Amino acid sequence: MMKRGTLKLYLIFAAIFLIMHFTGMAVMRQPYLINAITVFAVVSISLICICNQAFQKPIKVVIREIGFGEIKLKALLPGLITSLLLVCTYPIIGSILNTKIVLVDQWLFNWIGLFLTAGLAEEMLFRGFLYGGLRKQHSVSKSMIIAAFIFSIAHLLLFIYLSWPVALLSTLLAIGISFPMAYLFEAADCTIWGAALVHTTIRTIGTVFTTSEQHYMQLVAFWMLACLILPYAIITLFKILKLLPQLDQ
Repeated sequence: MMKRGTLKLYLIFAAIFLIMHFTGMAVMRQPYLINAITVFAVVSISLICICNQAFQKPIKVVIREIGFGEIKLKALLPGLITSLLLVCTYPIIGSILNTKIVLVDQWLFNWIGLFLTAGLAEEMLFRGFLYGGLRKQHSVSKSMIIAAFIFSIAHLLLFIYLSWPVALLSTLLAIGISFPMAYLFEAADCTIWGAALVHTTIRTIGTVFTTSEQHYMQLVAFWMLACLILPYAIITLFKILKLLPQLDQ
């Protein structure tokens, strides 16, 4: 039988996820950066206020528990290095495909928007709130599996907006990256900053970097493969070097 606290966690998650989705729909015709600022503001304020009332915790505690704790460089390093290496794979993929990878128009505004939405808003909800809440009741491995399942289910909405090959690849990628994202969250003293950087970088395909229409789907496939491999590789390397804690599974 599901515990009352777990049911409350799932209900709040569902409510905030719907708020995020419909807020995005409501402002979709606005410039992307305005869209992103609006979504981040609505989602963060809604989640903080609901958690404050539902769990009777001070707002400062809620903010810390959903992942907005102190930024520590050592804890941020795995996510930062992963993000930089991922960006460096773009020219490598371009060389393999014999195509030019270019920055899109308004790329800087798009990156800022991605950081607010995919980075902060989604990581706050999926890692900070959902995974963080599950960790109070379950082991690391069980919490990761449940969070990965819910993360992948949420991405099924992509089939409404994207072509099915891209939507399918994105859903598979969501399942794969959910585990290293959770580890980055744990390793960063339960803060979302490192995971937010990686999540933002993963979403730069098509919004910050692109290529010719002829090679775009190939770029997407190679990029998603890189996004599945590099986060695991960097985390494994940091663990071998004992720069990351061993988690109690």
